[in-house]
Amino acid sequence: DGNGNGGNSIRGGTTEIHGKQPIATIGYAITVSGCPSGKDRGDFGAGISDGAAILQHSIRLNSIQNYPQSQSLYDYKMYALVHVEAERCARPALEPLGYEILIRDVPVPLVEIEGKYLREKVVDNGCCGDKEFVKLYAYTLIQHPVVVHLDLDTLVLKPMDKLFDVMIHGPPKDGSNGGVDVAFDDPLMSTTVASTNDNTINAFFTRDYNMAHAGMKHVGVQGGFLVLRPSIDAYNEFVSIIRKGDFQESRGWGGLG
Repeated sequence: DGNGNGGNSIRGGTTEIHGKQPIATIGYAITVSGCPSGKDRGDFGAGISDGAAILQHSIRLNSIQNYPQSQSLYDYKMYALVHVEAERCARPALEPLGYEILIRDVPVPLVEIEGKYLREKVVDNGCCGDKEFVKLYAYTLIQHPVVVHLDLDTLVLKPMDKLFDVMIHGPPKDGSNGGVDVAFDDPLMSTTVASTNDNTINAFFTRDYNMAHAGMKHVGVQGGFLVLRPSIDAYNEFVSIIRKGDFQESRGWGGLG
């Protein structure tokens, strides 16, 4: 469609669950970027299976599948975004649990990153280097109106219906937060966005304050929890940013801090 969402439409499920019609099916995605080497390899399958099973169970308990206890009206579907080098360990661990396995390579090969600093440094950054960018494929799951990307060491403790509601139906016209707890009691919609008459909320995220330091202009986004609106246009925009590679030492993306 005109929004670059590949004809994405908002539909509930076709089958009632516990006498209720789901508002929509939310996509839940995890990322597996690699397999361990050496003596730890044998423990990896059990470890990832346990974490993935517990995460999926927590999502089920807080979905329409557990109605009326959950009071949620949203169904769910599980995905695993698996780097090509991790298929051998991730598929046998996750497929039996009902995860749909999506094998993906990094969206931009290292040799295609124009910025020298990012090209040379990203491969050794954090846990997974440039493989961390595999998470961006969550934006391509356009068959869902909303996708939640979670790390395997997370749990869902209560339904997120209020987040999904304002993303799918728009924020309340009375200017309230629609029951969404926003950090520092900020408004759900910024004045700048509201002035454009575009009431679309495309993402919810948390800040990674553990990574903050003195002098940091903006605290980064915690990649272990993202609630996003899938969009091929948004995915392509991220890919172009990575390919340009304008990440400056001590100054961040585009030197914006």
